[in-house]
Amino acid sequence: MYTLQPPVRLYASRIWALQRESYTAHGPRAWLDGGVPMQVVNNPFIARAYARIIRGALRDLLALGDGPVTLVELGAGSGRFGFLLLRALEALEASDPLPARPYRLVMTDLAQANLDAWAAHPQLAPYVADGRLAFARFDAADPGALPGPELDPDQPVIALANYLFDTIPSDAFRIEGGQLFERRLSLHLPAEPTPDAPLSSVLERLTCGAELRPIDGDYYGDPHRDGALRQLARSLRADTTFLFPEGALRVIEHLAARASGLFLLASDKGNADPAGLEGAEDIELTPHGEAFSVMVNFDLIGRYLRSRGGRFWTDPFADETLTTVAAALDLPDMPRAARSFERELGSFHPLHYQELLTELQEQPEPSPLSILRLLQLGRCDPEVLTQLADPLMERAEELEEAHIDQLEAAAEAAWDQDFDVGDPDRDLAFAAGAALQCAGRPERALGWYARSLERCGPHRATHLNIGMCLDSLGRTGEALGHAREALALEPEAADARELLEELLAKLGLSGSE
Repeated sequence: MYTLQPPVRLYASRIWALQRESYTAHGPRAWLDGGVPMQVVNNPFIARAYARIIRGALRDLLALGDGPVTLVELGAGSGRFGFLLLRALEALEASDPLPARPYRLVMTDLAQANLDAWAAHPQLAPYVADGRLAFARFDAADPGALPGPELDPDQPVIALANYLFDTIPSDAFRIEGGQLFERRLSLHLPAEPTPDAPLSSVLERLTCGAELRPIDGDYYGDPHRDGALRQLARSLRADTTFLFPEGALRVIEHLAARASGLFLLASDKGNADPAGLEGAEDIELTPHGEAFSVMVNFDLIGRYLRSRGGRFWTDPFADETLTTVAAALDLPDMPRAARSFERELGSFHPLHYQELLTELQEQPEPSPLSILRLLQLGRCDPEVLTQLADPLMERAEELEEAHIDQLEAAAEAAWDQDFDVGDPDRDLAFAAGAALQCAGRPERALGWYARSLERCGPHRATHLNIGMCLDSLGRTGEALGHAREALALEPEAADARELLEELLAKLGLSGSE
């Protein structure tokens, strides 16, 4: 057994550095190939909820001035959420005549490759051009290491953190027999890795050890942190291991110190109630490809902020899968933001939306109308159309004419907010075209297949379906070219050969013509 690192404070463990290497190396591809999940907080439904809360905050902040407020998205990753948020804010501005502070969104990330991808992305370019969007490299695990976003010390800042706090360093503690212990982590491998060993092989073979050290007196030397730690430890009735969100608190402090006040919106996997921590024996590292995540202790974030005179709101449906919180520090009362938070998260929660999507995915034969209604409920979420494309196609002929019109309108709206992250296996245009084709609307499907070819390039299935649509419309000569193209792309494809032979027979041609 090779010791990669002896027992150290969890915050100082090399495991976080390995995670950072993974995100830096993969850039935008970290969210593809079954790696880091992003759908739960990267959809139009939650983007609109955030936009309405932010709109309420921007109206509250008019009491402090009328200059632009900087919105900082921490760990913006693929860029999809920032794009959806800007679209949602745009829609609210068009429908809400009430005055609010102007804003500028700054998307930040550690990986320079992500910033380069955003800068080159055509769907973000219009927002950059009109000054509503900028990019900055920011290391949430070490907030002072990079310049980060430019902030005006005389203006407030609104920070957005989606599935970020679960990936930056935390400390670990255990309460046992009434005694508080620091829980230290050691890292081990079966053998010493070679200098050129790929990161994936290191992470796959890594095992962790634990060591407990008793704590007498203050641990952090900060009354707010130590007070929150002692309060939580006293509230736990069973021996329990828990995390302290030191990385999250450092980010909060860093941003608050550079602005005149901080409003925070964060969604993550975590615990907002100490009862959810009771009895935990160990910390859980959940793997995501070459990355991992931990549970966020939102209860301690709230205790810390309230100790500093701030306010902290937790959504009523918070659980370990998704918890959304809002906080205000060094700001006056935020009544509109608080009401918007309660309204957007207090009845139909983003987690409920995800549960509906999962339920439909698990049904053997979901009805096309139920898929259409979820598509509409989710503000025309592109993922609903792509993830449920197969069952929708199988029963699309059951849709009535009015429903087909609604489906196409929803598909158009989904296309407008479909942020392209370069996933070769994800083709929204093909999914929409195939659904309309199966619903008996080949003339409408053709336009979608043209979009598919433009965005995703040539594919056997796309050319095959175009050929079938054209033939059904009496354009058999045009269909023949697409059948040949489908067969050229996959010479062994039986469906392409069958269509080609059928079309040749209709036209009275031989295979050589």
